[in-house]
Amino acid sequence: MMRQPGFSLVELVVAMTILTISLVGLAGAAAVAHRSFIGAGALEHGIDAAAFVLDSLMREPAPTDGERRSGSATARWTVVADSIATGIRLTVRVADGDRARELSFYATHHAK
Repeated sequence: MMRQPGFSLVELVVAMTILTISLVGLAGAAAVAHRSFIGAGALEHGIDAAAFVLDSLMREPAPTDGERRSGSATARWTVVADSIATGIRLTVRVADGDRARELSFYATHHAK
C-alpha cells in the first residue's frame, strides 16, 4: 500500500483538539481582561468623583456634611472639626458592572 502525502485522520483530530483547547483558553483570558477593564473604568470614575468633591471642599472656609451624585458614582462625606483642623471622611460608591464598589478617603482641611 502506497502512502499518500498529507495528514492522517488521527493527526487532524489531535490538531483540532489542541486548537479548540487554545481557543477556549483565549476566550477565558479575553473575558477576564474585559472584566478588568470595566473594573478599572469604575475605579477611575470613583476616584475622579472623589477628587472633584475634595477639591471643592478644600476651597470652602468651613465645609459641611453632604452628598453629591456624579453619573454612576455617589459621594458622601462627613466633616469633623476640632480646634486645629477639620477632618473630612469621604466615601464614594460606584457601580462596577453588576456590583457596587465603595472607596474611602480621608483628608485634613486647615482653615486659612
